Amino acid sequence: MPESGRTALEALLSKLRRYPELRYRLIPGGVRIEAPNPGGFAITFQGEGTDWLVAFGEGGLHEHFERAEEALDFVAFGLSDRCRLRETRTCFLQKAAVEMRERDGWTLVHEVGAPRIAFRRRRSQVVLQNTLLKSPP
Repeated sequence: MPESGRTALEALLSKLRRYPELRYRLIPGGVRIEAPNPGGFAITFQGEGTDWLVAFGEGGLHEHFERAEEALDFVAFGLSDRCRLRETRTCFLQKAAVEMRERDGWTLVHEVGAPRIAFRRRRSQVVLQNTLLKSPP
């Protein structure tokens, strides 16, 4: 179990090396994992001690964790086909939601969004899903 920021990052990098097709790069205090497949989303892992941040997509959806193990589990969830990211956009990202696949469909896990502003621009919605880690049906 990772106890410090350095060992948590090392544990994640060790796991990422098992997937040579996966592209990632070190960033200050963490790592950015590029979308592992077309139609997927990037994942950022950063932190130290009791302040961990995992972000999905291009900065819209993020979650804070007090324990490195929970942050690492959220990264693994994001890389799995049990997770998807739904983004609603106007000229900027307006809302992002993480959903989890369950037996009877998709369930909302976490959502963040900007205040609704009455723009006359068309809204679009995109659903992104990583499939690096396959879950049993």
